[in-house]
Amino acid sequence: MRERACDITGARRNKANNVSKSNAHTIRFQHVNLQSRKLWWEEGNKFVKLRVSTRTLKTITKNGLNATAKKYGINLNQFAISSGDGPWKPDASIKEV
Repeated sequence: MRERACDITGARRNKANNVSKSNAHTIRFQHVNLQSRKLWWEEGNKFVKLRVSTRTLKTITKNGLNATAKKYGINLNQFAISSGDGPWKPDASIKEV
């Protein structure tokens, strides 16, 4: 089973305490909000499938996938799922009637 961690930043769970009215402390975990996403990697000309935290998704939206992966030293080729032509675009041979 895979670790509950962000594929790009490596963010993992945080150890915290539940504190009752009597001030008894019990250990709990604050898990990372992980989302599975298939993203288009422009520089590699392929899709990559990643489990990333929502915070990392905001960073990817702001800086771009390649820049974010480079910042954290991640090779996106290990997450590649295809080497296709990219997102679908209408062919020039198809003519509208």
